Amino acid sequence: MTWAEGRRLPQPLKTFEQPLRLTSQAPPPPRSYIYCRRARPDDGFRQFAERAQRESGWRHYEIDASHNPHITAPHALMALLEKIVSTPA
Repeated sequence: MTWAEGRRLPQPLKTFEQPLRLTSQAPPPPRSYIYCRRARPDDGFRQFAERAQRESGWRHYEIDASHNPHITAPHALMALLEKIVSTPA
C-alpha cells in the first residue's frame, strides 16, 4: 500500500455540496450497496448498509476490505463487481 500513499488526497468539499440532478424518465438501474467489513471504530457506513438491507430495490453485499477495497482487496472487489453486473435485478 506504500505505492498509494503519495497518490492519496483529501476529497474535494464540492463533491458534498454540489447537487446531482437526474432527469431521465427511464427507470433507474439496479442499485447495489457494498459494505466493507474492515471498518474503523467510528464506522459511519454501517448505518447505510443496514438501510440498504431494509429498503426495497437495493441489493446488499459485503466484502472483507477496508473503505478502500481497490487497495486492500482488489481481486475480491473485481469479482464482486463482475457478479453484480452479471446478476439480473
